[in-house]
Amino acid sequence: MMKKIYLQLFTWFLCFLHIFIWGGFLPTLSWAQDKNPPIGEIIVRGEVQVEVKAHVWQNIELSYFPLFSGMKIKTKKGLANIFLKDHSQVELNKDTLLAMESADNLRLFQGKIDFRIPAHAHLRLHLGNIVVQKTSFPQAAQKNYLTSEEVLGTLTLHPHGAVTISSRKGKISVLDQNQRVLAALSQRDSLTIPSALTNKSPQEKIAPIKIAQVGEEEVAAEPEKYAGISVKTWGIIGLAALGATGALIAAGGGGGGGGGAPACP
Repeated sequence: MMKKIYLQLFTWFLCFLHIFIWGGFLPTLSWAQDKNPPIGEIIVRGEVQVEVKAHVWQNIELSYFPLFSGMKIKTKKGLANIFLKDHSQVELNKDTLLAMESADNLRLFQGKIDFRIPAHAHLRLHLGNIVVQKTSFPQAAQKNYLTSEEVLGTLTLHPHGAVTISSRKGKISVLDQNQRVLAALSQRDSLTIPSALTNKSPQEKIAPIKIAQVGEEEVAAEPEKYAGISVKTWGIIGLAALGATGALIAAGGGGGGGGGAPACP
């Protein structure tokens, strides 16, 4: 009887060990050994990998996985949703590489992410030498107290190094590494920063970016129209009419030569 119980326990132990090794717990254990508390969690769909050590990647087999500072997440053909402790959310699209530098700082190395930053959170997103964050502004009642609103947006790091930033809700600030504001986006604004600016060193000064000058061409003003005809066309028609009237008058006056001037009424 005891042998049968021991055999069952041993079988369960082997099953658990198999899940422990191949089910994605080893990377979690290696991060937890550093006494590094989790900063959030990730839910994955499809092929998603985590860097267990330098240049060594392992597939995340579980749909739920804890996140720690220093982790790198790479999506290939899969998708991933990150939920941080401050309730910020980041969705990784396919072929995206993201590093969890800290609880408040994430760095995008490749691909595209959609993000949501609550009003009370302070998440900063790094791409090259620029930083994307919520815009804070003084509260009306307390001038020394900065407040902000919820922000929803998208960051895309293009293969050639340019960065596209879009705001779907709320205001977004774009800063350099010296905390100088480069651009400010309002709701539904979109901005593309060329790679020449994103790859500049922190010592180089970057001029503020005007959204209207980036990624947009000025549209020529449409000519003013009356009755569906442009003002210029009306001018040509008028000149032609005057010329025809002058010709008729000249023809009428030159036939008899004796016609008197019209009597005034």
